[in-house]
Amino acid sequence: MVRFASIRLVKHGASTAALVWVCANLAAVAWGAAPAPISGQRRIVAEPTRPFLATIHARAATPDRRLLLDCADGKLDEHLPLAAGLIASGAENEAELNRWLEMYEPVRQAILAGVPAGTAIERLRAIHTDAHRFVLTGYYKSTTSDIRTTIENGDFNCLTSLLVYWDLCQAAGIDVQAQLVHGHIFLSFTTSGGQSQAIEPGSPQWINRLLSEISDTRPLSWTEVLAKIYYNRGLECLHAQRYAAGTDLLRTSISLDAADADARLNLAAGLNNWAVEQCRQQRYSAAASLIDQGLALDPASAPLIANQQLVRDRLSASSQGGEKTRAAVANP
Repeated sequence: MVRFASIRLVKHGASTAALVWVCANLAAVAWGAAPAPISGQRRIVAEPTRPFLATIHARAATPDRRLLLDCADGKLDEHLPLAAGLIASGAENEAELNRWLEMYEPVRQAILAGVPAGTAIERLRAIHTDAHRFVLTGYYKSTTSDIRTTIENGDFNCLTSLLVYWDLCQAAGIDVQAQLVHGHIFLSFTTSGGQSQAIEPGSPQWINRLLSEISDTRPLSWTEVLAKIYYNRGLECLHAQRYAAGTDLLRTSISLDAADADARLNLAAGLNNWAVEQCRQQRYSAAASLIDQGLALDPASAPLIANQQLVRDRLSASSQGGEKTRAAVANP
């Protein structure tokens, strides 16, 4: 029996063939083992207050559509970071979005009220301490890319911890920059003396080192940070063989970060594996279309090239079989 070649999804930031997340374990970049929660941490408990949503396009029907319209110019003008992260994580409507924001807002205000009037580094350190004291209270889990999980139970990864820290820094008037390295995301801050320092939001301990000590970093715009949330959601869907949803999410990720080669390769892999599923159901025309889309992204993909020929053979055999059947009917 001829077998179609499926592809395992590739790691973000590496070439190994395996399904992983954009947020690797902190040990992968020499910042220590995945942190555990600090004993004695407690959440701030407060009654929900009014959400802090910014003005949004009224003409867009869904939060996701409004966010993507806002991201079209490569920056966020009408969404605060946490609202953008919630929408990218999958908040489906205004009611759900407001519910999560109402849960987070009292904590946010309490943290901001405690930021001292010192140097920028002193204020960054205070935000870091209170973020882990009141929001990032659970465990570091590499798969926790949904900010709703972080708000609900305190678990986080480098991406969701960065979203919390970014939101607090923006509210405190401190300019920080997202950085990507080897599938890991963190922040940097430029001092008044022009020195760029790396900040690790996902570590309970304050880690502050020179950015120049870390090789192969890529600065990310905030819309490119959101792309990583869509990317991870896309991989989850592909892993669950929800190919339509997974490929749509990866296309969204690419639209927000066109420089992400891993997203393009994983989209091609997802299209190939979707085509394999279609072939198993003898839907060869649909499989051919998916393979063509995959080859447009990765023309050198050996599985896609092999599967393209196999699908063509099946389509040809199916066409010939149909012609023989019609001839038999015409000539009983």
